[in-house]
Amino acid sequence: MERYSPVTLSETMIQGVLKAPQNGKMLFISNRVDPVAAEAFEKAGVQVSGGTDSNWLTTLLSWVLPTLLFLGVWIFLFR
Repeated sequence: MERYSPVTLSETMIQGVLKAPQNGKMLFISNRVDPVAAEAFEKAGVQVSGGTDSNWLTTLLSWVLPTLLFLGVWIFLFR
């Protein structure tokens, strides 16, 4: 049996597999937090919770616009 479950770290997120299901879920995704900032807030007695600043529109546009641009150039070149 594995001692640790796999975890993937990126610049902004942490993704992983839980060893035991929690509320029927085996996977987790979390935003990364700057440890220095989190520690400063905790020392000041501030309650800290997670959040995200991304939304579906910016994500969609970041995939659709480059694809449309590529197709436009491709169609222009093959005329």
